Amino acid sequence: REDINNDRITIEWTNTPDGAAKQFRREWFQGDGMVRRKNLPIEYNL
Repeated sequence: REDINNDRITIEWTNTPDGAAKQFRREWFQGDGMVRRKNLPIEYNL
């Protein structure tokens, strides 16, 4: 049986600048901007 204790999903995102809701610019996501990360452990019903 496989070890499932460390199974997780990692979600990464970058926040957009204030006032950016109406237009998209690819350069917001390029370069060395801050990337946020959230690790979600997977819980199995065994």
